[in-house]
Amino acid sequence: MKLITKNHYDAPSLFDEFFSPYPFGKSYQNGFMRTDISKRKGNYVFDIDIPGYQKDDIKVQLNDGYLTVWVGSDKNTKSCDSQDCEWLHQERFNGEYSRSFYVGCSNDAKANATYHNGVLTVVIPEEDTTYKDSTKYINVE
Repeated sequence: MKLITKNHYDAPSLFDEFFSPYPFGKSYQNGFMRTDISKRKGNYVFDIDIPGYQKDDIKVQLNDGYLTVWVGSDKNTKSCDSQDCEWLHQERFNGEYSRSFYVGCSNDAKANATYHNGVLTVVIPEEDTTYKDSTKYINVE
């Protein structure tokens, strides 16, 4: 007699998707802007995967305790635009998207961001006790 083992694969169901607070799915679960967050030397460090874009295509903003990263390009980057080219299969995403993280009150004057080899690294000093209701764009280097 052969026993059938239980499949532990957690497949999303239509029911779960319908009642999800994210009506169109979570973009980070689809592979967009996968992020590692760590705390190093009194700073919060966000390492965000954003391959295939230029530094000028990325905007980083601190506003009301939220870090928001926007990515998008005005350039047409499709490599199959000529008539002698036909897509057989296409999985790579090309477009605009954003992601936000709650960071609380932070010392935004010392926040910085760098983009190297497809990884955006944003460093934000640990929480400051004074709340500032202002928006600050962080220059990506």
